[in-house]
Amino acid sequence: MIYMIKLLFLILLLSSCGSLPVAYSDTPLMLYRTAFGYPYEPVTKDYFNSFKYSFARIRFGKGESFTIVLASVEDGVYKWISNDGAKIFTQDGRIIKTVGLTHDIDITSSLSIANAKEGIFYEVINFSEPKLLNSVQVSKRQLSKEIELTMAEQQKSTFMIRENISIDKIGWSAENIYYVDSKNQILKSQQHIHPFLKPIHLEFYIK
Repeated sequence: MIYMIKLLFLILLLSSCGSLPVAYSDTPLMLYRTAFGYPYEPVTKDYFNSFKYSFARIRFGKGESFTIVLASVEDGVYKWISNDGAKIFTQDGRIIKTVGLTHDIDITSSLSIANAKEGIFYEVINFSEPKLLNSVQVSKRQLSKEIELTMAEQQKSTFMIRENISIDKIGWSAENIYYVDSKNQILKSQQHIHPFLKPIHLEFYIK
């Protein structure tokens, strides 16, 4: 009986979807998915057309993908909300603030980095857990090769931007990748935002 209860709980846990995992962590019950990952589910044309508002698909590492909806745009900052209330703020496709994750961040974004394909930029970053205040994050961007993407069953021509970020205060560095179209809009990205979080994969579907 106890085994059946545990099995039912596992099935319910694995079948839940559609919202951003606020308690984002790897638990023993998720070890298989952590090791092998969830299959990638591309956004179809019908799925795109079913949404009245702009949305994004988000995926943490090899985890399951979720939909977050655009709630507002203010001074170039896009506020995205999941079904469970977690919030992600982006500027020019970059994550600059999160609310509701186990490791939230807040970046005082450099105005010069907006729409920049190459260069070196300095920003102030804060972590909530563990607490890290007023640290300097250095971003080095370099324009790379041209890439063809398929989004909502449509081909998109993009250029790849490689961004190396580092925070000397904690000895952390990582590489982010952005795919930008001819209108200078970031359509897709892979971003590291915190040493304790897996890379975040984002696809933007703007209406």
